[in-house]
Amino acid sequence: MAFYTIEKTKIRSFLNRLLTEFTLIAPLKKDNRTSFEEVVNSGEVVLTSRNTDKSPKGSFFPQTEVMFSYKEGKIHKPEMKGRRLLFGIRPCDAKGFVLLDKVFAGGDFEDVYYKEKREGALIFGMACNEPQTTCFCTSFHTGPYDKENVDVFWVDIGEGFLLESITERGEAVLEKQGLSKASSEDIRKVDELKKAAESEISDRLDVSGLKEGLSGLFDNPIWEEIYLRCVGCGICTFFCPTCHCFDIVDEGDRQSGKRIRIWDSCMFPLFTLHASGHQPRETGKERFRQRIMHKFNYFPEKFGEAACVGCGRCVVNCPVNLDIREVVTVQPLIDTD
Repeated sequence: MAFYTIEKTKIRSFLNRLLTEFTLIAPLKKDNRTSFEEVVNSGEVVLTSRNTDKSPKGSFFPQTEVMFSYKEGKIHKPEMKGRRLLFGIRPCDAKGFVLLDKVFAGGDFEDVYYKEKREGALIFGMACNEPQTTCFCTSFHTGPYDKENVDVFWVDIGEGFLLESITERGEAVLEKQGLSKASSEDIRKVDELKKAAESEISDRLDVSGLKEGLSGLFDNPIWEEIYLRCVGCGICTFFCPTCHCFDIVDEGDRQSGKRIRIWDSCMFPLFTLHASGHQPRETGKERFRQRIMHKFNYFPEKFGEAACVGCGRCVVNCPVNLDIREVVTVQPLIDTD
């Protein structure tokens, strides 16, 4: 569409203008971790070369969400606050929303809570100039400069940022900001940065036969070995931008109360516990197998691609260093012969 530039000293005023029009969600630092939160003060927005500690999936699929409340016979549904603009989303996380859309906003069944937040929201993506050693996004159809599912793409070019409008909605926002047009030198610099960033992705996993390899391994003894280090804490699922399991709980009494949706995890012993007391996934082996099978076999079977974007958060945060890259390249899992 069009290319613009903005000096880093002018970012705060740019964000302040967005705040007058949108509910702005951007990386903020909280309790020594960065996560996507609603912005009140533009000066608190964190713009670094690294991805956020927590994924932005909570922007459309909150960790805790009141679905409705009731009082004295009347039901009240929470109102959403204005159009949302997610600022600073990395390509892997933008891809994560593509996968969540398949679950919550596609097909015959749509999640009205997710869809209400998602529809009309703008996404301003940010290139990754310095991928980490735990990144393997290029193994799952994305990359540090991938522009899928963003309205505007930002690239840090040193003293400022180059902004590329990808969609008409993105262009409509930028053209009102009085930005300078990018020079051919700025665009050339972006090409160089892209090549450098892509060369930094050292892990390029061959997962071409993973779905087929997993199909006949449900009862394979390999799971007895793989799961042993897992402690079932669920950190991998909570940090993951594509994991989407949830539970629904009711709080209150006959007079007043509320229904709440909360994140859940297939790694927890209570996740599939039946009311009878029967637990079909009674040990960590079955629960770990479910996570891998869902991401790389069941999800591709239903939606055509794996439920992984290679962001590396599960690798970084696992307390026992159980690396999913090692798991999916275990030979029995990818051997289709």
